[in-house]
Amino acid sequence: MTFPVNYVVLSCLAETDLFAVLALADSSSTLRRFIYEHVLTISLLRRFLQEYQYVLHHNARYFQLVPHTHVAWLYRAFETLRQRDTETAKRLEEETAGVLYPLLGLLPFKSFKNTTGTLLDDFSIPEHNWKGQRVKGNYTPDEADLDYDIRLGTSWLHQPRWLLAHGDTGRGFYDFHEKYAQAYLREDFLLCKRYVDDFNTCYRLLRSEGRYQHPRNRPTMLAKVAKLMGAFPATNLNFLVQKRCIQSGVDYWYLSPNRARNRTTSASEFKSLLESQGWLKMWDQSELGWWYSLGLWQYGPDCVESFIDRSFKCKREALLWLFLGAHRRFRPKAGRWKEAEYRHLHSCCPSVDYNGCERDYLVKLIATLSEKDRIWAVRQIIRKAPEYGVCRSLAINVFSYFMLHDLKAVDNMMCVLLEEIIGSPLQYLFEYAISIAILEYQNTEEVAPLRLDKACKFSPKLLRKDLDLYAVLRNVETESLERRLFQCSME
Repeated sequence: MTFPVNYVVLSCLAETDLFAVLALADSSSTLRRFIYEHVLTISLLRRFLQEYQYVLHHNARYFQLVPHTHVAWLYRAFETLRQRDTETAKRLEEETAGVLYPLLGLLPFKSFKNTTGTLLDDFSIPEHNWKGQRVKGNYTPDEADLDYDIRLGTSWLHQPRWLLAHGDTGRGFYDFHEKYAQAYLREDFLLCKRYVDDFNTCYRLLRSEGRYQHPRNRPTMLAKVAKLMGAFPATNLNFLVQKRCIQSGVDYWYLSPNRARNRTTSASEFKSLLESQGWLKMWDQSELGWWYSLGLWQYGPDCVESFIDRSFKCKREALLWLFLGAHRRFRPKAGRWKEAEYRHLHSCCPSVDYNGCERDYLVKLIATLSEKDRIWAVRQIIRKAPEYGVCRSLAINVFSYFMLHDLKAVDNMMCVLLEEIIGSPLQYLFEYAISIAILEYQNTEEVAPLRLDKACKFSPKLLRKDLDLYAVLRNVETESLERRLFQCSME
């Protein structure tokens, strides 16, 4: 093997298609050794995990975004780098902690168990409550398996609400993890122990006033954020984890109540949070999009419009991050909750009993853009979704706001949208989401039919032939063919 030539070729290929290089490594022992020793680098793997983080996060049994073989290649690449030497392992942990965690949820929990240090079959520890008082029953390894599986199954750094929504468990788990995790887990494997350590630390910080509190008895949002930030220096949490801990508590407890009557935080208090010293500088553009989308949904433009204008250099850029960072934009008129795939699509957006305040603002903002800027926004939203798209319903929102903005231009805009989603790592998910949006539109009374004469040319490139998106495009294609045949017969 000619080292310089092959190194250059494989390195260039890895920059554009890491999976292709990992597939080659899987094809022969010679290539595997060469690729893992000379081509695979920390920066290469970190960038891939960063750019694909929401592809991995949204992947599940219902959304076949990443094949099992590809998942195996990724964790094998990570573990090969980690075992290279101590310095490489340290750098790898520092640079990938956070973006790596969606990968954990794609593996069964048994992958993380230590097969050489298992506990006795009849092992158990006495259970007690959070006040340290002994309670009936013992905590067992079977319960530990379930608690670990819940934590590892979804990256709470990519879905912050998960921490409080699913972190609640008996005190026994925390005692078990502190005393036996090193023997029970393959602690360095994909940094799984560090992930659980951070999960538990943040959960305890958020629950410091007690395990259960009535919403009216909690500290105010501003007081809670100040308390968290005061506690962080005494922990080993990195800055990213600290920020996600804040997002978890603020979203779950203060800004997204399930019922309108449970609101405890006013628009002025949220505005005070955004105005607090150094607050906006803490967050990057994607995170600001998350905060502003949440405030816009809950309180409307009067609360956040000035911050949006200040943070983004133009309207189309503001729309880009407001869409990528948004949850809860889509409220279905016709539920399909019996479908497992439909339930999973909406699982990142808990239901509420009230409407959001964002729609009029977004419709007006889109109306101020030229067609060129609307096309730019759609393209950039779809292209950046694998790295920044927090919500599985993103494509529904794009269709509802951008495609239906002007029905005279819907055909051209659908061509843009389909051109972007075809070949996207999220194509499988996008096709389902757009199909749901089309069905919602068609079930609305007295709406004009969608004329998609140009867009029908994309139907052969769709992955899912059983969905409404494919059916609509094929029907248009069939009707177009029938019209042409009729015209020919008349001639």
